[in-house]
Amino acid sequence: MKFISRQNIDIEKWDLLVSQNVDVTVFSSIIYLDTLCENWEILVDENYSRGIALPFKVKFGIKTLYTPFFIRYLEFINCEASEELINTLKSRYQNIEANFNDFPEILSTDKYFFQKLDS
Repeated sequence: MKFISRQNIDIEKWDLLVSQNVDVTVFSSIIYLDTLCENWEILVDENYSRGIALPFKVKFGIKTLYTPFFIRYLEFINCEASEELINTLKSRYQNIEANFNDFPEILSTDKYFFQKLDS
């Protein structure tokens, strides 16, 4: 999986991934994220068959992954919140203040704030 910045996202492929999954909400769609987030990117595989939208803000040089207002949680689409995936997020963001739809509770740390919300 790789990070793709907003301007380089294949819009058709991403929205197809979001719309074809019955468990995924409108909150992961491009139009919704563009409306609510100043900055966001995706972590996605080569075929756009699995991924996650990642809203972030930068304050005082610190890149923070967060859950925007009006979005209940960030959604892992066709992938699980593995330790490897969480470590990938930790290597990208200095601070994480996010709710996820799927998250193994054993990965919580003092530096990062992860919270699993049941849908």
